[in-house]
Parts: sequence; C-alpha cells; structure tokens
Amino acid sequence: MTERRQPYGCLNEIHLYYKDFAKVARIVRTQESCTEGMTKECCLMFKENKNLDRSKSRSSTSDNSEIAVELAYLDYGNNEEGHITELRPLDPAFIRLPAQAIYTALE
Repeated sequence: MTERRQPYGCLNEIHLYYKDFAKVARIVRTQESCTEGMTKECCLMFKENKNLDRSKSRSSTSDNSEIAVELAYLDYGNNEEGHITELRPLDPAFIRLPAQAIYTALE
C-alpha cells in the first residue's frame, strides 16, 4: 500500500478545518472581511471538488452592484472567478503557511 502525502501536510488540515466551517459559512455573509483592499487572502469553494481552498484575489469587476472576483488558488495554481458573496475569511493560521503552487511565466 502506498501512502500519498501532500507537501507540508497542510492541505488535508485546511480541508478538514473548512469542511465544518462550510456548514456555518452558508448562512454567514463575510463580504466586508474579504473585500477590504481586494488583495487579502480568502477561501473560495473550488467548483470541481467542493472544497474551500486558499486563494488570493487577482482582480475584480463590478457590474450594477454585482462584484465578480478573479482568484488564484494558492495551493493549486489555477484561477477561477467567483462572486464576492462566495468568499470566506481565511484563518490566520493558514495564511502563514507557504503556498504549494509556484507562479511561473514564459517570455
């Protein structure tokens, strides 16, 4: 049997923490705590696996009081767009953890 470990062992811990938090977050609107400065790290539910994952806002667009945010997932490297009301605050313990994804670009 092969055991698969994730770097720093933090991703499973994050998913377990936010699994319970997700139940509470459905009724709590955290719009103000995640939009101040629009560069704050937050959590957004990844649409494919329904996990709340660490993300950081890259840009935002506003259209008739609807605010969409483009976020980069810190541990996977992909981007996704979400509505401002879908953002959840990131626990300070998880902000200090290093990102698992590394941004690169070709010239």
